[in-house]
Amino acid sequence: MNKAFTSIIIDDEIGSIDSLVWELKKFSNDIEILKTTQIPSEGITFIKTLKPDIVFLDISMPEMSGFELLDKVRDIHFNVVFTTAYDHYAIDAFKENAIDYLLKPVMPEDIGRVISKLQNNVDASQMQENILEILSELQKSTDGYRTIAVPTMEGLEFIEVDDIIRCESTNNYTFIHQSHEKPLLISKTLKDIETLLSNYGFIRVHQSHLVNIKCIKKYIKGKAGSLILKDGSIIPISRSKKSDFLNKF
Repeated sequence: MNKAFTSIIIDDEIGSIDSLVWELKKFSNDIEILKTTQIPSEGITFIKTLKPDIVFLDISMPEMSGFELLDKVRDIHFNVVFTTAYDHYAIDAFKENAIDYLLKPVMPEDIGRVISKLQNNVDASQMQENILEILSELQKSTDGYRTIAVPTMEGLEFIEVDDIIRCESTNNYTFIHQSHEKPLLISKTLKDIETLLSNYGFIRVHQSHLVNIKCIKKYIKGKAGSLILKDGSIIPISRSKKSDFLNKF
């Protein structure tokens, strides 16, 4: 019988930690959870003191990203399994020499795949080298396209960024409004989508609204103001976001 791999989980979202812990309990003979934390700096301390075999590491965190955390650790003698809601991070994950990555929501078969690689002593560097070659070719073939992948109940939905007009939150879900499609409802918060679109010219103008700057047609003055977008929708600007919005122009 193989000895269980020791592990720690670092993720800023408690819901994601709880979900991964729940799934890992099904593999308790293979993976032992030593510690979990929502604080990256605390995660660094756990890594140095506990010396785990595996670190399940979220990529996008407020204090520091997963990549920045690894840069601070430097002496990496453990396997890294990146956890992320966004498929486009996979390229960077493999460049950082991760044994694998788990796309949220994590499925049991994905954990099984990771364990199998570890138990079979798969040559991770060779595996990643091959994957990087494939991803490099994929990047060349899609050069010039700005596409994101968002998780849905069926799997992943690929959306061209320029087709997104605005995103609107509703509880813990988000409606993505596109130019020529029906609004797409996904089980991610607006904060998650804001992070995903942060480098594509989107701006948060309200607690419930994220808009594509290219799709703004008119700004209407007021106590806080409002926007008219190219699709005719009228979006309020919150007082706290007004200055940030006006400073963009």
